[in-house]
This record gives sequence, structure tokens and C-alpha cells, in this order.
Amino acid sequence: MNPYGYVDGNPLRFVDPYGLFVTPQTVGGAVGLIVGFGYSYFINDNSFGDSAFDSLQAGTAGFISGGGSLLTGFIVSAGASAIRSKIDCDSIDVLNAGLNGGFSLAGGSLGRAAGRLVPPNFVTVSRGFFGRLGERIGLLKPKVIDKNASLRANVGVGVGTASENVLAGAYSGLFSDGCRCQ
Repeated sequence: MNPYGYVDGNPLRFVDPYGLFVTPQTVGGAVGLIVGFGYSYFINDNSFGDSAFDSLQAGTAGFISGGGSLLTGFIVSAGASAIRSKIDCDSIDVLNAGLNGGFSLAGGSLGRAAGRLVPPNFVTVSRGFFGRLGERIGLLKPKVIDKNASLRANVGVGVGTASENVLAGAYSGLFSDGCRCQ
């Protein structure tokens, strides 16, 4: 985990003094949760409980797409699937849990790749009086921001969440009766 992720790993070059920047991982996870729940509950007509588990798995894909840890995403998604099978079937379906964790990894990885297709657009922004003075005497480098950072994160999260929903939806379609218990 990068404690300086909110400033792209470079706290000397980028700043967020008011804490207004939300990490792409947070946005990705939140979008995944919302989209996953909505898709499962309203489109697939699943129960509220099943939709909650689906949203957790889609949320992990969004988290990964936003740059979150692949291992964390896999563990959360597979764990949600294992809990779901324990509740539904009174046993843990390890294969199903692993597959669902894999769907989050695949969706998240596709989202990351799609986000990287958005080119950076670096611009130099002006500082206040003391910032400009610091630049002139060599204490500070010019302040540069990437205007496409949010777009890149949004594209990645959208593609990642959608990919996970498609993969998991196709897999769950194999069990049309809704029961995966042996």
C-alpha cells in the first residue's frame, strides 16, 4: 500500500493540503458496489442478499481497476463468495469462491489496461507568490498536474466493473436454477 497514493507517490511534487482528493481505488470500489448491486437486483432480479454479495464482488473489481491491490481484491471477492455458499448451502464451495475471485482479478486487470489507454495530459499550474519565489530560487520545481487522471480512473473503473459483471453473470447463468449447492 502506498501512503502517498493520493499524490501519485510523490509528496514533494504534488500536494493535497485540504484532503479533497479521493483515491481512484475508493472511487472504483464505490462505483463497483453501486453498479454491481443495481445490476444484480434490478436487472437479474436477484434477492437483496444475493445482490449485496454481487455488489461486493463488483466493488473489488472496481477497487482493482482504480489501482488497488490484486491480492486484496481477490481475497475479498473469494471471501464473499465463500460466505455466500456457506449461507446458501451450509458448506463452502472453494472452486466457486476461487472462480469469483478470478472474475474480480480479470475485470480489475482489464479495467487497469483500459485506463492506461487514456494518455496523460500534463500541464503546469501557477503557484502563489511564495510558490513562484520558491521556483525562481530553485527550492521548488514547477507544479505539474495530469488533467486526464480522473478520466483515466473513470475509464478503468467502468471497464473493470462491467467486465466483472459480464464474467460473473455468464458464469452464474450456467446455474439457471440459482442453486450452486452440491
